[in-house]
Amino acid sequence: MLAPAHPAIAADEGLAGNAQSLMFSDAEQQAIEAALAVRPAEELPMSGADGQPQLPVNKPVWQIHRLHLSALVYSGPRDWTLWFDGRQVKRDNVPPFLTALRVTPNYVDFSVIPRPGADPIPARLRPNQTFLIKQLRVAEDGGTEY
Repeated sequence: MLAPAHPAIAADEGLAGNAQSLMFSDAEQQAIEAALAVRPAEELPMSGADGQPQLPVNKPVWQIHRLHLSALVYSGPRDWTLWFDGRQVKRDNVPPFLTALRVTPNYVDFSVIPRPGADPIPARLRPNQTFLIKQLRVAEDGGTEY
């Protein structure tokens, strides 16, 4: 009869077949990769065998239907913070779908590119307003319709 393997060796052998992260669960890893790709996790294409997201290399990918400005903190023309759809945006980390940003104490002017290759659409939002891209209109208080 063979002796059972040491628990650490058995755990290591269990991980050898999977390309899992030691720091994050599968759901957390997918969420991180989805955030880095600037699109929701449910839209990530999955490969066949391992179920890992397959992201294009060096190609930005996104699809924006609505853009909600939940908060605007303005300290000056070069010192401001915005929260678009729960994501913090500062002068040095503007996502690729936002261009021509002009932030004032009361509103932000910008152009949004709904998907790569599309023409930019100019808009102005105040805090707690949502730009509904397909309808080309601004809704108050979060605007949940598309």
